[in-house]
Amino acid sequence: MKKLTLKIGSLALAAILVLGGGLGVSFSQPVGSCIDNRAIAAAAASGVILPLVEILRRAGVGPRANVLNVRVCRIQGQLYYMIDVLHPSGVARNLILRANDGTPYVAG
Repeated sequence: MKKLTLKIGSLALAAILVLGGGLGVSFSQPVGSCIDNRAIAAAAASGVILPLVEILRRAGVGPRANVLNVRVCRIQGQLYYMIDVLHPSGVARNLILRANDGTPYVAG
């Protein structure tokens, strides 16, 4: 029963994150256009951005974490990964990392 309750709680949290609630992030600059999955793959293959697995490694996201959503969008003219992650402990994080080196976004 405890596992079922934990699973339902995790799914509810995931739904909140995916639907735009939860850990809202406000930007001093608006988020620009986001690129589609094919463009992300092409940019990673050509070395313009790092592959997602490398970005997650640099951010310290372990292999047991659940990646709920990934987008690559322009912020202040640079590409950033916007990643929603649910860790096995139940902690959810919204990561915004520069796509070419994994540096966290700093508003301003």
